[in-house]
Amino acid sequence: QNACSGVAKYAADDGETGEFKFTGKRLGEADFDEVQAWKLKFTGPDEIERTPTVMVFSQGEQLFAWYSSEGYELPATNITATDDKVEMSISAQTPDDQTIDVTFTGTVNGDQVKGEADFDLEGQTGTFDFEGSLQ
Repeated sequence: QNACSGVAKYAADDGETGEFKFTGKRLGEADFDEVQAWKLKFTGPDEIERTPTVMVFSQGEQLFAWYSSEGYELPATNITATDDKVEMSISAQTPDDQTIDVTFTGTVNGDQVKGEADFDLEGQTGTFDFEGSLQ
């Protein structure tokens, strides 16, 4: 009913392990100061054209984002917006069970964004261009 609780277990790099209790609640769009939907367009390293939607939520100075694409629903991390520069990262498992990490870095001009995305696919790295618009 829009709430959760549980026990999280962790293992640190130094070998330490432990657990802690947590609680949480689902936030709706009304809980945020601003909500924006951005429609991106790019051709990834697999040569497939994608058109994901990125929902960006602000609460005070804090930004949150959610990346939605064909087969993927992912939280974005490392989200920054300074003047007209924006950046966010996502990490996903490919259909053949490889991890791809992508960092989008762009420039916003009105309701448009353009930039480059750096990717790392199990050690294979590269970049691709992206563009998008505010919906």
